[in-house]
Amino acid sequence: MRIASASFVGAVAAMGLASAPSLAAHSRASKLPGVAPARGTGHTATGLHPLASGMPRSSTVGGYIVTPAEGITSASSTFKLPSKATCTDSNGAAVLLGLDVPGSGGGDDAWAQVAIGCGVNGVMTVGSPSGTVANADASLGDRVETRIVETPGGATIATVDDLTKGQVITSNGTINSADSQVILGSEILSTGDGTLEKFSSPVAFSGVEVGGLDWSQTSPAPSPFALVLTGSKPQIVPSKVPAKASSTFTLTENATS
Repeated sequence: MRIASASFVGAVAAMGLASAPSLAAHSRASKLPGVAPARGTGHTATGLHPLASGMPRSSTVGGYIVTPAEGITSASSTFKLPSKATCTDSNGAAVLLGLDVPGSGGGDDAWAQVAIGCGVNGVMTVGSPSGTVANADASLGDRVETRIVETPGGATIATVDDLTKGQVITSNGTINSADSQVILGSEILSTGDGTLEKFSSPVAFSGVEVGGLDWSQTSPAPSPFALVLTGSKPQIVPSKVPAKASSTFTLTENATS
């Protein structure tokens, strides 16, 4: 079952996008009905030069890629959506905040995220392999918790909990083989013309854990990436990976509209 609220369907229509297609769960395109998926270099910084600060750039990820030696068993994060996201370019990019577990086949094995972009602000989305894809509405300014759990037997549970509204969406599925990576922070949902909305404030994440550990203490260490869609100016920059144990990080968005 796929859930699409009336307000989301109206937003899709207002954007001039096609009605929601029938899409398989194990597909990036299935995250939000009617929104074309991003096509970039994948979850790496291949072919992109580092910023002057030395932080690698990515055309799809603004945050961190974590590859713990023991694989992915669980991940969680809590964050407050910006109270305002100013849409100045209806053909701009849309981003997803939260957690994503890439699959070995190039799709996504599980995700628990919230969209920020013109016409899709606050749309929550979860998915898992062979499981349901669910969408529901949060509101800008809401506090949200995202969780993904993968058991040794392959059962996968992805959850987004709007702590402000008390609304929870969940997807349950089964993976064929253990996953090795999780993306923390943000990734591109659709590229549009490469511009982003202007966030009213940085997005602060807390309670961020991977495999029951503070995200900063995973081994090997997390890899940070600045999102650069167009030009040379980074559009989403994560804070540095802390040397000491910490369950927090911040994403700073630089609007390019």
